[in-house]
Amino acid sequence: MNCDGSVQGDIGGEGFILRDENGDILAAGAIGVGADSILIHELEAIKEALVFAKLKGWKCVEIRTNSKLSADIL
Repeated sequence: MNCDGSVQGDIGGEGFILRDENGDILAAGAIGVGADSILIHELEAIKEALVFAKLKGWKCVEIRTNSKLSADIL
């Protein structure tokens, strides 16, 4: 799963895309939200992707993010 968060002005966003081992898209999600820190949006995107994966019953997932700080926190 690839996760990302962003902020531009007073608008924030969070999203994820889930792919199988062949790179085929299984699911994706995104939402526009109020502007918090980019870190908050990065972590929220990861959380939403993990919640989605859990609801699907997936037991083994690989998380990818372009935020080193998010990865360090996890």
